[in-house]
Amino acid sequence: MKRLSSALLLVIALFFTFELTHLIVDDIAKGNYPVCFTEGVALLEEYRINGFMWGDSLDGDDHPYKVEELTSSFNYLDAEKAYRRSFEIVKGISDEKGFTAVLDVIKYLGEGKSFPSAIDAIELEINYLDSF
Repeated sequence: MKRLSSALLLVIALFFTFELTHLIVDDIAKGNYPVCFTEGVALLEEYRINGFMWGDSLDGDDHPYKVEELTSSFNYLDAEKAYRRSFEIVKGISDEKGFTAVLDVIKYLGEGKSFPSAIDAIELEINYLDSF
């Protein structure tokens, strides 16, 4: 039986990490989250594991989308920019308040809080996220 290359095994591991993160967020938040948040959390987890910063090579506007656009229209936005912006926002939460704050947001969403209320509960304002 032929063995898989180390590079291929790494890609598979990262894929499963990314998708497993989605499953965990969905379970804890009970499906109560904007798409941009779960994508940002999954990309952050990938970054925490291997240092890969998704969309790092994108040119142009540093912050093309505001949180309001991401939460209401994620699936209609430019995918690369929307994913990158989602990562920046969730990473910003983690950098500013610690990774446990990201976990707290997930927990608050699972308790039924809206996304803005969950952000307020970690002592950030929803519009402040646009600065990340």
